[in-house]
Amino acid sequence: TAFGGAILKIKDNQLLTEMSKAYAQYPIQSSAEYLKKLLKYSVATLGLNWTFLNGYGIFIVNYLGGIDHQKLWVSLLRGFPDPEQFFQKIRQQPSAGLLSLLVRRCMEFSQEDFQVGVDKGRHADKLLKNTAMVKVGGKADRRNYWLFPILVEKPDEVISLLSKKGIYAYRGATQLDVVEPQPDDSPDGHSKPLPPTPYPEEAKFLINHVVYLPINKRVPYHYIERVCNGVEEVLGKQQNPVFRKPSFCCSSYRNGRLVPKL
Repeated sequence: TAFGGAILKIKDNQLLTEMSKAYAQYPIQSSAEYLKKLLKYSVATLGLNWTFLNGYGIFIVNYLGGIDHQKLWVSLLRGFPDPEQFFQKIRQQPSAGLLSLLVRRCMEFSQEDFQVGVDKGRHADKLLKNTAMVKVGGKADRRNYWLFPILVEKPDEVISLLSKKGIYAYRGATQLDVVEPQPDDSPDGHSKPLPPTPYPEEAKFLINHVVYLPINKRVPYHYIERVCNGVEEVLGKQQNPVFRKPSFCCSSYRNGRLVPKL
């Protein structure tokens, strides 16, 4: 991560031209704003990756302080905590500091270090065999295991049972969300209707059933095995022994209402 920066590769030249024109109109992010983001993310990164804090720190924060440690870290990690300000905040050109960090990330990328995370993800993949879950991306040609999401029937219940075993899985640590299709009326007030937009049923299903397991390149193998054993034990007690994704039809939105495919 570059703490708020990313690089996109656009294949379509016409689309690239249109995007570049829009991008040129965006204001430049201030250095002070980016410094504030760096400091916030540094604290969150320390809290997530320091073994002492992950152990005793969770006990102190949760049980003695009465604070939900997951909500605390998520609030620190989210770059745009207010959904209403999302587009306003993201439509900026990067500051010089952010561009510098992006260059550094690209030049200092270590394939060997990256492979450690892939190997640990594959190790967990082999250990998780319960049919009461679906591993997201299981059929992908390339799996980098940046996150380790699974789909389960009752995600909140699974997270609660895992936490009782000292395994802190989570649901809302990313800003992945479903973008609901807008009504057919164009945003500029013209009455010409737009074509019906397919409703993202599968994306909605994923968001409603996903659980992120605490598995990444920084955790040791013995902890990965502990997490996987805990997941297998919890899912083994679920009412439905087999979790299946439904077949999704191509529903559409017209005038703000869901229109199923006939």
